[in-house]
Amino acid sequence: MCRQCRAKELGDRTIGELRSQLGTFAFHAKVRGLARTTYDGPRRCAACGYDLHVDICHVRDVADFPPTATVGEVNARNNLVALDKRCHWEFDHGYLRLDGDQWVRTV
Repeated sequence: MCRQCRAKELGDRTIGELRSQLGTFAFHAKVRGLARTTYDGPRRCAACGYDLHVDICHVRDVADFPPTATVGEVNARNNLVALDKRCHWEFDHGYLRLDGDQWVRTV
């Protein structure tokens, strides 16, 4: 099965189901991998424009979804964004936030 077909197949499973089958570490690795496969936007940082290497990040944290949410909901296009390593760290630690469609540094 190709990566895209596998992502579609897993997209209908709940995150609670996937977490219980894989364990926490493997669960997060699988969700991140599926996010990279699903993401079809520009491969440049949405906050600063850097384009040599970006992470595909979840706007709403995976932990904020209930166990009944599907992997497809977690990895929905509107919940994924490309950020470079620095901006990703700043976003995860509250120094960068998304305000509507604008990225704002909080320091």
